[in-house]
Formats: sequence, structure tokens, C-alpha cells
Amino acid sequence: MVGAAALHNVNWFYPALTIVVGAHYLPFVFLYGLWHYAVLAGILIFGGLGIGLVMPQSFTPAGWMTVSALLLFSAWFASIREKPAA
Repeated sequence: MVGAAALHNVNWFYPALTIVVGAHYLPFVFLYGLWHYAVLAGILIFGGLGIGLVMPQSFTPAGWMTVSALLLFSAWFASIREKPAA
């Protein structure tokens, strides 16, 4: 998908990659019941789609949005994770 999108418009590389990375987290939701990943998948899928449609001539915003979403998710997930008893 990423290659086909980039062949059509090279600026769609990162939005397409963002959609693929977001879809990559969906099995964690449905197979393992980790609903937290549904939030991340939704942000990445709809963010990549939105950036690809709204800013089709921009190359990097989807890449930066993906990095920001992954970093914020990792901080959020670390804060809600159950802490081991001391």
C-alpha cells in the first residue's frame, strides 16, 4: 500500500505508512483485548488519512504526527500500567 501510494504521489509516503502502522496495532485489540491500542490505532489511521487528504502536497507532517503519537502513547501507557507492589 505504501509503495502504491508513493508511486501515485510521493508526498503520500508518510500518510500511507502511518495508516499501515496504525492498522498494525489492531490485532492487539481484537486478539489480546488490549483496548489501549485501539486509541493509538484510531489516532494513527485517521490522522494519516486526514493528513493525506487535507495536505496532499506536504511530505513530513504525517511522519512527525506518527512520532508524536507514539511517544505520547508510550508515556500514557507507562503511566496507566499497573505498578508492581514493593
